[in-house]
Amino acid sequence: MPNWHGVLELVFLKNNIIEHKCQSRRFSQLPDFYNGKSVTPAEEEALNDVASWKDPRTGKEYALVCLPIAGSGSGVAVVDVTAPNLFVLVLNVKHLMNSGGVKMRKYFIVTILVLLSCTKLTRAQEPQWELFAEGLSGPIAVDPTDSDIIYIASGTAGMRKTTDGGETWNLYSEGWGIGTPRDILINMDNPQEILVGGGPFVGVLKSTDGGQTWMRADNGLRFDHHGFLVYQLAFDRQKGIYYLADLGGGAFCGIYRSADGVNWQLISPPTFCPLGLVLDELNGNIYVGADNGFWKSVDAGSTWVAYNRGLDTNGLIWDVAKLKNSKTLYTTTSEGIYKSFDGGENWFSVNDSITGQLDFRGGLVVAEADTNTIFAGAEATLDPARPGGIYLSRDGGDSWELYDFGLPDSSVDLHAFNLFLDNQTNVLYGRIGLLFGESRGEVNMYRLSNAVITKVAERPHSVYQAQFALKSYPNPFNSQTTLVYSVPLSGRVTVRIFNILGKEVVRLLDEQMSPGEFRISWGGSNEEGRQVPSGIYLARMQLGREVTTIKLLILK
Repeated sequence: MPNWHGVLELVFLKNNIIEHKCQSRRFSQLPDFYNGKSVTPAEEEALNDVASWKDPRTGKEYALVCLPIAGSGSGVAVVDVTAPNLFVLVLNVKHLMNSGGVKMRKYFIVTILVLLSCTKLTRAQEPQWELFAEGLSGPIAVDPTDSDIIYIASGTAGMRKTTDGGETWNLYSEGWGIGTPRDILINMDNPQEILVGGGPFVGVLKSTDGGQTWMRADNGLRFDHHGFLVYQLAFDRQKGIYYLADLGGGAFCGIYRSADGVNWQLISPPTFCPLGLVLDELNGNIYVGADNGFWKSVDAGSTWVAYNRGLDTNGLIWDVAKLKNSKTLYTTTSEGIYKSFDGGENWFSVNDSITGQLDFRGGLVVAEADTNTIFAGAEATLDPARPGGIYLSRDGGDSWELYDFGLPDSSVDLHAFNLFLDNQTNVLYGRIGLLFGESRGEVNMYRLSNAVITKVAERPHSVYQAQFALKSYPNPFNSQTTLVYSVPLSGRVTVRIFNILGKEVVRLLDEQMSPGEFRISWGGSNEEGRQVPSGIYLARMQLGREVTTIKLLILK
């Protein structure tokens, strides 16, 4: 939700641009973007007069841009540059030169008040988090065959289980021995078989009767005085093999493998200690986030290679998530969120719309029904400018919003743990609590309805269009941006950059392409190799009759 007071502040602080620059421009017409009409140097310069303002509360950044108006006047656009495909508002003020600054301000105030009332209505209609299991806290998992059967590992007490969607809970503690549970894994082929990983004195527990009784199942795991710390569990359905990531054990931390979920074998070298673990359902590759970066094995753990190109230098990766039937991966780190299109070999930061540096150690999930929907949990900060909590992206990481509707009204010290998405119902569960202040220690289980997620089948686009995509990272940018484009069919593909009057700046690509995902960089120069000025530009990709366009913003 835009901070309209901030937008007003932008307008008033940059009033000299409105009165002295925008008002002094006169345009005879507003050229069609596609007609490629030539413009004068003065007109092109006017389009690149940009003033920006960043909202410290939400991290949204707004730019004030002069625009030509049909007739003998000019106008102003306020653009949300953290979602550059969206104009927040456009003021088409004809004969602005004669209207004066007072009328301009009044027009802004009236427009913003109207939009603000609409924005409040939209916020009220957003799906709300709801308290799901008050007083319970721990890793959560949902039975893959029955969404009413839910498990919560409650520390030393034992396993909590409900068979009626959370109305009533039973406690099962026979054989329980884990003091700090970290993860729950339910066998999708046999839901009665459940593993729980954690520590410090018992690394893994196993149940074969739906969680009613438990047995110790950490044979082969090695540890020293640090004890066990099993962060994540995974199961290869094709091969029937279990995997776990053990961060504890000192020199014995690593990736372990088991054929029965009881007896384990270390398969990773002593060069990294893992936290995040995900398996590739297509080829059996193992992806690991570790204390020193991202690691990958393509031979079931026999050999490992580190891929950290594009990741922050700090190296610590908390979690890894993968799009189903795709090479696209996401990681959360102590520096932010990153994305890879090629199985982890190259990474791009997707933090541009997030204010400041956040430690995303609270979990990471991608919806199977809509792979553009991603949730990430951030640690509390005690800094109002960069609040902790649960962040949501609806566009594959291009932009993020703090999704706190219905949560305790204390985002400064709000912390999210153990996110779990039930892909049967698209309901998100999370362990959320307050870490600081008077309410410190209040941690409960919450859930978010499936209204946030739109299934692919419900989108008003064809399958062809859903696969034909163009994105950029970073955007806005200063010196260079990378355009990432998806080609669903073989054919000639063109990628061209225009200014917003329709004048072609540079042609980046014009060649025959096969289906796949590709990248191309633009350093902000035209066909002659000269740098273009700051402003809004349009990247246009075409394949046959299919065309897609995105906005780019250069801020120098």
